[in-house]
Formats: sequence, C-alpha cells, structure tokens
Amino acid sequence: MRSYPIKPLALHERVHEFDPACPMNILTVNGEFTIGEAHQWLTSCVSQIPERCPAIDQASFMLKSTENGGTVLHAVYR
Repeated sequence: MRSYPIKPLALHERVHEFDPACPMNILTVNGEFTIGEAHQWLTSCVSQIPERCPAIDQASFMLKSTENGGTVLHAVYR
C-alpha cells in the first residue's frame, strides 16, 4: 500500500455547479469509517466546507480552484 500526503486545499472556493466538460480526476477511498469521519477529513483539507456533517446518507460538495484556472474538486461521500 502506498501513502500520499494531501496538503490543505486552501485555494479552493465552494461553488454550486460546474462545467461537466472540464477534465476531472477521481479518487475513491473505501474502508471501515463513518460518513462523519469522511466529513472531518474533508473539512481539515478544505476551508469552505461546513463543520457539521450533513444529517443525510450522502454528501456532495463542489469546489473550484481560485489559483490555476479553475480546476474542479467534487467530493461525494456516502
């Protein structure tokens, strides 16, 4: 198993929609953790995510970089 450090994504701002034609990478993380733990990981990386975990079975947040031309981060966890 390899481990990669993930730096804080401070230069991303939350958006409510994005262009689906933009190139996108996918990172899938599976394991024995709760949606609350996944939410806590995301809030430690991105500043514009609400601190409280949504009281639903699935959460989705879209963020856009303010630095490099607007690359998109779409986080979905369930």
